[in-house]
Amino acid sequence: MKKHLWLAFVFLLSAPLCHAQGIPSADISVGVSDLYIVKGLTVNMTGPNVAFAVNANNWLGLVGDFGAYFGHIPQSFNGELYTFGPRFSLRKSGSRFVPFGQALLGGSHFSMSPPGISGGGTQLAFGLGGGSDIVLTRSGKFAMRGQLEYFGIRAYGGTTPTVRFSGGIVYRLSRKHTAGS
Repeated sequence: MKKHLWLAFVFLLSAPLCHAQGIPSADISVGVSDLYIVKGLTVNMTGPNVAFAVNANNWLGLVGDFGAYFGHIPQSFNGELYTFGPRFSLRKSGSRFVPFGQALLGGSHFSMSPPGISGGGTQLAFGLGGGSDIVLTRSGKFAMRGQLEYFGIRAYGGTTPTVRFSGGIVYRLSRKHTAGS
């Protein structure tokens, strides 16, 4: 976990060194996530994560997020998170660094009940967190994303707290131009 925090810190400090222009109308990101269940025994699950966002304007978008996670306690188990909600971005003209925050609501499903999760099956899930994109190309089509979020998995009257670290590549679809570009 310390390695992930160190990478996130370096990622955030290096971001202001970059530049970009325009607003993507939508983006799709593909990456890897670590999901830490922090109630009872700390359980680490890892797996792929995909998100699709449509931007209404310079600062507001709607995102759908899906992640599949695999872990061992020592027995194997897996789970999925499928959520959607608003994303708030801070875009500045001439900057490749785009920080964002998002609030997600949806569901989760676990194949079994690992220690700390209140029952297996399908549960309500909600997330709150954010991250940042760093544009990698002059065209602005590709970016690198890092994010950190709190997820609550709600079942049987209890909430299981989890933390998710994600990193990946973003492909930005058809750019909208801002007034100054």
